[in-house]
Amino acid sequence: MCTYLYAVVRNLWLKKLRDHSRVIPVAEETIQTLKDQNPEDNAIDILENLRESELKFAHVLRALEQTGEECKQVILLTYYYQRPDAEIAQILNYVYDFVRQKRHRCMNKLRDILGL
Repeated sequence: MCTYLYAVVRNLWLKKLRDHSRVIPVAEETIQTLKDQNPEDNAIDILENLRESELKFAHVLRALEQTGEECKQVILLTYYYQRPDAEIAQILNYVYDFVRQKRHRCMNKLRDILGL
């Protein structure tokens, strides 16, 4: 049963990583620690961490929706899609300097909503 649970959690985690197509660096010590532990304990920890990450992600998305459409676009293009300011200016038909100002204002707005 614990092997099955471990496999399910592992596959869910791999799917999540593929969906977000981002590389998450993992230290060798962490990999070795995971190999040394009981698979059932690993599965439970992974599920708890995954749930916690999903809650944080959902909270940030709700806050991002509250910033407005323009702010949402600037923040997503900058931090999620990692586009340079010049490209963002071209996509949104803004002046280059305005993108920097807009991002700064939007990030402050997002921090205020999140209470940071």
